[in-house]
Amino acid sequence: MAERRGGPITVIGVSLGGLLARDLAFDHPDLVRQVITVASPFRLPTTTNIELLFHLVAHRYVDGFDYQRLGGPLPMPSLAIYTREDGIVSWESCRSDEPLGQNAEVAGRHMVICRYPEVLRLVSARLAAPIAGDQSR
Repeated sequence: MAERRGGPITVIGVSLGGLLARDLAFDHPDLVRQVITVASPFRLPTTTNIELLFHLVAHRYVDGFDYQRLGGPLPMPSLAIYTREDGIVSWESCRSDEPLGQNAEVAGRHMVICRYPEVLRLVSARLAAPIAGDQSR
């Protein structure tokens, strides 16, 4: 996608997809412009109703998958969208405290969070906003 676009791309992930987006950004920082996560529990320790399942299948993702690095600071800007009403993952584990990270709290439940207008507005605004030093727009 970055090659087709002619430069770094924005990677957006919801829930587990946010963990995969962060993993991709760590592996290919030159190809990722920014990362947006929605209801993604990337900070450890996390509490989630499905944490046991995550640990059981994480090793099937790739050999040597280091899920602990997912909570480390990304080398590019990020936006973490979370909700205290989630019901699946702990909202505290979905927040960023990294230097280039921003957080946005919304109302809503985990399973339908992508349907909420506020989430769509936040993602759209972030996609349209310039990033300091970004020459790829």
